[in-house]
Amino acid sequence: MVVIAGAASGPGFAATNAMVGDLVPEHNSETAYGTLRVVTNIEYMAGPPLGGLALVGNHWFIFFLGIALMGLISATAAFVLLRDDHVVENGVPSEHQINLRTLFNDRPFLLILLSTFAGFLVYTAYEVMLPIAAVMSYRLSATTWGLLAMINPILIVAFQGRFIKVTRRISTMLKLGGSLVLMGTPFLILITISSRWGIALVLILFAFGEMIWGPTSQAFAALLASEVNRGAYLGTFGASGSAAWAVGPLVDLYLRGIGGMAATWAFTALMGVAAGLIAMAAFRLAGRHGRCRTHGIAPNG
Repeated sequence: MVVIAGAASGPGFAATNAMVGDLVPEHNSETAYGTLRVVTNIEYMAGPPLGGLALVGNHWFIFFLGIALMGLISATAAFVLLRDDHVVENGVPSEHQINLRTLFNDRPFLLILLSTFAGFLVYTAYEVMLPIAAVMSYRLSATTWGLLAMINPILIVAFQGRFIKVTRRISTMLKLGGSLVLMGTPFLILITISSRWGIALVLILFAFGEMIWGPTSQAFAALLASEVNRGAYLGTFGASGSAAWAVGPLVDLYLRGIGGMAATWAFTALMGVAAGLIAMAAFRLAGRHGRCRTHGIAPNG
């Protein structure tokens, strides 16, 4: 069931991101993708309490029935509300065909895929390794980690929109590179400060970097694509993150086994720096070919 759900979610997320690119003017794409992230994080905040409420009395039937109903409601809303005539200015005639050769010959896009892969290796350290380290290596209680884990979604819901406004005048290239460095390097703090306060600081800095990186990278990937290829571009963009989710925990656990958590955090920091440099190279290469300005992202921001 997990494999099937994971495989089915890929095209769905790609279609969602592509439709945002179709419906929203290019100069507002970062704001739109940021808003999408806020909604997603509200889901992360609401999901566990609702699931826990459904499981009061150990009623697993109610739990799974509720999940199925939510999926059915979402699908029905998509069919009813997201009609083809809503995609107006950027709509693509059906006779056009997707050119996958163009995608794989697009050097700036291939670089942003590589950057995204490395960036999600950082993300898996946050999502998978940090809970393991907090409970097993740093001896925090599961309850304490549960409270600390709320920091990320709360910050994103509260400040995502403000962050986009504050960073609007910063160069897109600097945002792509700096945000990934800000996500990865704070994990080095845990080598010397592994208390709950050290973990909280890492989570805060990671959230700030993620709030910049997520919308900026999605908007950049969408704007590299033509209207015809946007779904294919964003589907491949999402697949690079999925590949990192498959590889990241294996590498992190292996490094933990041979060098302790310090080796894992050093690797995470290295991936953050590498991802940032590769993302900046992708933007510079796109700007050299005039694609950034064409798509509404000037090299100076």
